[in-house]
This record gives sequence, structure tokens and C-alpha cells, in this order.
Amino acid sequence: KLQFLYLIGPPKARSTIAVSPDEAADIAMETRNRKVTERSHSVEPATSIACDEADTPRHASLAPEEQTEAPAAPGAYLDGDLGSVLLLLVLYVLQGLPMGLAAVIPMLLKEKQVSMSDIGSFTITSLPYSVKILWAPIVDAVFFKNFGRRKSWLVPFQVLISLILLWVPLGDLVEAKDVAGLTSIFLVLYFCCATQDIAVDGWALSMLSAKNKGYASTCNAAGQTCGFFLSFTGFMVLEDNKLLDLTQFSRACGATFLVTTLGVWFLKQEKRDDDVEDVKESYRGMVAILFRPAVRRLALCLVFAKIPFVVAATAPLKLQEGGVSKETLAFISTAVMPLTIAAPAMIAKQTASEAPLRVFSYSYLPRVGVAAFAIYMAHHALSGRDVHGWAFYGGLIAWSVCEALFGTFMFASQMALFARVSDPSIGGTYMTFLNTMANLASLLPITAAMKLCDYLTIGGTDGFYFVSIGAVAFGALWYICYGRGAMLALDNAPLHDWRLPNSRSD
Repeated sequence: KLQFLYLIGPPKARSTIAVSPDEAADIAMETRNRKVTERSHSVEPATSIACDEADTPRHASLAPEEQTEAPAAPGAYLDGDLGSVLLLLVLYVLQGLPMGLAAVIPMLLKEKQVSMSDIGSFTITSLPYSVKILWAPIVDAVFFKNFGRRKSWLVPFQVLISLILLWVPLGDLVEAKDVAGLTSIFLVLYFCCATQDIAVDGWALSMLSAKNKGYASTCNAAGQTCGFFLSFTGFMVLEDNKLLDLTQFSRACGATFLVTTLGVWFLKQEKRDDDVEDVKESYRGMVAILFRPAVRRLALCLVFAKIPFVVAATAPLKLQEGGVSKETLAFISTAVMPLTIAAPAMIAKQTASEAPLRVFSYSYLPRVGVAAFAIYMAHHALSGRDVHGWAFYGGLIAWSVCEALFGTFMFASQMALFARVSDPSIGGTYMTFLNTMANLASLLPITAAMKLCDYLTIGGTDGFYFVSIGAVAFGALWYICYGRGAMLALDNAPLHDWRLPNSRSD
């Protein structure tokens, strides 16, 4: 879930009225049709511009009085959704806290001389995020009406997370080298976080107005990264200065979870949602998602698009093999994390537009170029050259910054598309399905690349070069010949290509 151009100006201010997202879309459609009808009688025809169903004509079709309108005030484009955006950001920050703690554990176990095999078993703790689609329909369809569709799951699971962090002495488990105990605890934490993620993703679809749903991706990318940064780097700094140990820090995180959850419980009112499928219909809907034409095109696009970025996973291992310490790589990664947090905000207006994949498309070739540069840096290290000079460190920093920047741009753009096209009637399930599909599209090429690096090592030539150069070349050719057009087609696909048959949200 850790992964730019200002394409259009800020939308002009619009008046806010208390209507549902579907009603807002209908009003926008009526307004557009009325304006088109009025302009059809004018002497000079307006330039035609393709618009989505709930969009209004853009600059070339603006009436003179609209073109001279004063710029929107800062934040006016949120149209009353500012509080909801801030709440989503906080919820995603909470989600990142256990992830940061999970990243700390292997480093602490390594200091205790725990074997790599045992530490490797701890990595299965993230499994719930890969299989959460299995219970997403239940989270989406089963709830207490008087409590709220999303709060019915959000509140109890966040309370459970807080209780685990408050009462389980993680530091003692590390001291005892209890890998099995730590693995069990973090499996439960990740299960709770994955369930919270389903609820928050679905809540974002109904909490935000139709034109601002794209901001959910900004909250997701920035919030999770910020939460990870606070717990991972925050603990490192506090522990290094002897201010807090692991148990004390995890309890501080638990207290934060508890206070925030109580605030959401008592202070945030959830809109009543009667457009809900039952569990069987949700599972049938999950299967039906596979047969939507746009979803099939998206799956194919994601699988091919992610291939060149296996270099981001393999190059650091080769840098370590060439003499670059893991502490150096970790320090640089931590140093660029604030940029990763800020990056989604840089493209917030673009990802909230009706064509969020434009950011993905414009960032694609630059990121492929970054992957090519990573191959060069790995080759420099593997060739026995100096890896401690300022020039080499400058190259490492430049690579890390660009990879973080373009990777986050593409992730936020991808998430914005998912939020825009997901069917609200099974919103949490739909979002989870698309996220699972994207995660698998990233993980499967990496797994294959790792195996091929060893298999293709022939005659002293590292298979890393064959795999990495081939992946980068494939990505560039795929984008030029097919990918750019495929992304444009997905952006322009009508909503009924994404929505389920007979969806009440169309």
C-alpha cells in the first residue's frame, strides 16, 4: 500500500447544498444539459470537450461570465468535505502505526542473534492484507443500522488493536526471542488493520461527495505513510535516546488508537445507508466484478505496468551485495519518507479529477528511467567500485527520492481511480478487490524476478542484469505501444463498464 504534473487549474468554487452524492451527480448532469442546450442556440459553437457523466464542461466551453469568475478561495474545492478528509487522514494514519511497529521487529530480533529463517517466518504477519477480500463482503453487508454501516466494524476492531498494544508487552517478547508469540500477535493486529481498511475504504465512498471521492486516495497514501513513519522512525529515535522502550512505545500507540476511536464513536455521525446488498449478494457481486469489461482491462494493464518496477525490489539487494550497508539504505529511505508523505498532496487536485490515471501515465516513463538508473547504481557497486564517496551517495539519494516520488504519484493515482469507479452498493468489497488485484500485480513479478535472477546467472554473469534490463525494456515498449492508450481508455470508460449489472448506484 506504500507507493504529477499540475494538469488543470483548481476547480472554481461551487455552492454547497445538503444532498447525497447521487443527487449531486443528477443535478450536475441537468446543469450540463441545460448549458449545452442554451449554447446550441448561440451563433458561435463552443469547442466540444469530452466530459464524464457527473462533470461540467471545462475551460473551452465556459461561458464568458464563468471565465471571468474570481478564483476559488483556498480549500473551497472541498465543498464542505474538509472535515471528512481530515477524519479519513487520521484513520489511515492509525492504520500505518502497527505497520511501522512490524517493520521494527525484525531489526530488533536480528540484534538478538535470531536466525534469518526464524525472522523470515515473521513476514507472514502481513498475510491478512493479501486475503482480506475473503471477508470483505461480510464487512460490507453486515452491520448494526443504529450504530452505522462502517462504524459497526471500525470501532470494535480499533478498540481491539488498542487493547493489544496496551496490554501485550512486545518488548518482553523480543527479549525472550519469542518469534512465534510475536508472529501471532502481529497476525491479529494485521487482521484488525485489514478489516479497518475495508471499512474505511467503503466509508470514504459515502462520506465524501461525488466530485471529491478522489481525495480518498490522497488520505490513504499520505496517512498510511505518515503512520508508518511515526511508529518506525519515531520508535528508532526515542529508543536510541533511551526515552522509551518498545513496550512503552507500543502502549503510547495503543492509547492513541483508543482516544481516537472513542472520538469517532461519539462525535462522528454516519449517514444512513439503505443501499446495501446482503452477504450472499456481496459474494455474488465480488464474482461479478471479475466479468466487468473495464476490470478485465485494468487487470491486464496492471500486470504489465508493474513489470519494470521489480528493479526497485532487486536493486537494493544487489547494492548490499556490492558493499552498501543496510543501515545506509535504511537511513536514506527514512530521510525521503517525508517527501513520500507530502507527494499525494502535490497531486491532490489531479487525482480528484475525472481522469486520475493521467498522473499515473505521466509518471510512468520517468519511473522506468529511474529503474534504469538503479541498474547502473547496482552495477557500480557490484563492479567493486567505491561505494562510500559523496558522488555515489548522491546517486543513491537521487534514486531514492525519484523512486519515492514517482512511485507515490502512481499509487495515489491508482487509488483515486479505484475510489471513483467502485460501486457504492458494495463499496468496501469493490475497493478491496481492486486493491488485492493491484497488490498481486506488484508481488507476482517481484517473486518471479527473484527466482529468475538465480536461474539466469550463467557463466559468471549475474542474472540480475538479464532480468532487470529486460524488465525495463519491456516496460518502455509496452507503454509506448499499448500502455498509454490503455490508461486513457480506462480513464474515459463509462461508469456502467465498472458498475455491477442492475446496480442501484448507476
